[in-house]
Amino acid sequence: AAAYPDLERRRFDELADEAPVHRVRITRAFYLGQHEVTVGQFGRFVAETRHRTEAEKGTSGGFGWNGQALEQRPSFNWKNPGFAQTDQHPVTIVTFDDAMAFTRWLSEKSGRAVSLPTEAQWEFAARANSTSAYPSGAAKATQPAALGWSKANAAGTTHPVGGKSPNGIGLFDLAGNVAEWCLDWYGPYQAGPVTD
Repeated sequence: AAAYPDLERRRFDELADEAPVHRVRITRAFYLGQHEVTVGQFGRFVAETRHRTEAEKGTSGGFGWNGQALEQRPSFNWKNPGFAQTDQHPVTIVTFDDAMAFTRWLSEKSGRAVSLPTEAQWEFAARANSTSAYPSGAAKATQPAALGWSKANAAGTTHPVGGKSPNGIGLFDLAGNVAEWCLDWYGPYQAGPVTD
């Protein structure tokens, strides 16, 4: 989302909804991909399953980049987000259902149960054992360009995965480039302790 100014602005507005800090207990170990799902990986899924994304099936298309803002067009989909991309770029313009179809395919291919991370799992991985606002442990981003792609440095496009520094546990691009889907819904935090 950080490559798109409108989404970036909305994300900052939502941060107020992501407080106060509270404890969440994760009882099962989990794996998380080192990088975002790439265009190449998603392309293999599409080639094997003949999956058509919601943007491809619908008559309105997806929301892509028109050079200045997000715009919905029939021509915008994961193959054409409105900017040049390679197989190493993160896939964009996929819905939750498209992402779930990808995880089902990957489960079958790998023989392992694969799912989207829960919000708690994603935040745990993104924070990399830090309780500060930034995974580096700093109270403030002293080198924001090293943390991820944003409106200030992305030039209106996504970038190949792994181009910025990894966080403290070796994961890339959890701060910027594109927004990631989580398994659970976005909403107010529950009161009290939460398990899984």
